[in-house]
Amino acid sequence: MRYVIGWLNAKPGKRDEFLALAKPVFAITRKEDGCLFYEAHPSADDPNLIMLVEGWQTAEQHLAHQKAPHHAAFLPKLVEFCVGGRFDEIDAQNVVSLTPTF
Repeated sequence: MRYVIGWLNAKPGKRDEFLALAKPVFAITRKEDGCLFYEAHPSADDPNLIMLVEGWQTAEQHLAHQKAPHHAAFLPKLVEFCVGGRFDEIDAQNVVSLTPTF
């Protein structure tokens, strides 16, 4: 499995506009082969920070996503709305899922 955790620094005052534009692209991504989840959340503490969390069945499926036309077409929006960021890709050989009961 591959997990991706990202942080995007939006230009001041542009975070919510970026998230609105990204919403349909994220919906397409969630339907891609191998996508387990693809989420974006505004930070509770930083008005310009967007946190991204992705889960893919394989690294190859994640790579295919990065080459997908909708992803490539959306990349210029990053430059328009964001000033920087970071993505950590985590390949997990052993995943333990716990389901607590309440």
